Amino acid sequence: MSGGGGAAGGSYWSGGPDGPARANRPGGSNNPARANGPAGSNASARPAPTARPAPTAPPPPPTTPGRDARRLPRPPRDARRVEPRRPAIWVRVDGRWLPGHIQCWFTHRGRWACWLSYQADPAHPTVAALWGLFAYDPASIVSRAAHPTPPGAV
Repeated sequence: MSGGGGAAGGSYWSGGPDGPARANRPGGSNNPARANGPAGSNASARPAPTARPAPTAPPPPPTTPGRDARRLPRPPRDARRVEPRRPAIWVRVDGRWLPGHIQCWFTHRGRWACWLSYQADPAHPTVAALWGLFAYDPASIVSRAAHPTPPGAV
């Protein structure tokens, strides 16, 4: 037989003695039931993944913010993504405080950035929101939970 099949040698797909599927796992067959050792054993083909330490939260915002938020082109490739806890924020863009929502945080080497949407014209909330990646700066991005009104408003 030319395909490596047959009763004596095993078939091509089963990972028998002459089938190429044996090469997919060094020293073993391609049978997933036997991939982790004999039945009833706790042997594993791969070590268990190590837990990553939880990232530290961004520092609390100051009481007198005043700089515009700085846009970023894209997050670094090896940045970790973190889900937001309190997504409602105020973001300062072009000298105005605008309502927004953080979609996710990115952390890389101790620095934070957030992907957020913000309402460019708060007087018309049905107008589509604008999106952007911004470097976290406590002077330009503040939580609406801590500041129900825009910072600096009376």
